[in-house]
Amino acid sequence: SRSNVLVHNSCSKDPSGYGQAPKTGNANSTYTQLSNDGYNTVSSRTYYTDFGQPKMRIDYSHSHGNIKGPHVHVYSYYERNGKMYRNGENIFSIFEFFD
Repeated sequence: SRSNVLVHNSCSKDPSGYGQAPKTGNANSTYTQLSNDGYNTVSSRTYYTDFGQPKMRIDYSHSHGNIKGPHVHVYSYYERNGKMYRNGENIFSIFEFFD
């Protein structure tokens, strides 16, 4: 007889915690900010670039200005003399961003 086996090949090495995401992270990693209300729900998730800078943060637990509810921060960068610098940020409703 044949049985189905679920195999888990690797565990995520991406960190999580109760504080804000670090200003830099491992290349192509994420940081998950958890609520400290006893339920450990996800408050936000930050995604890092190839160079370890935040490229996008999704905030699930609060509004931002006139954007009500979950929203996405998208960061842009430029390179000068081999170093990356942030030069902008756009904020979208999560529903607009993933539409």
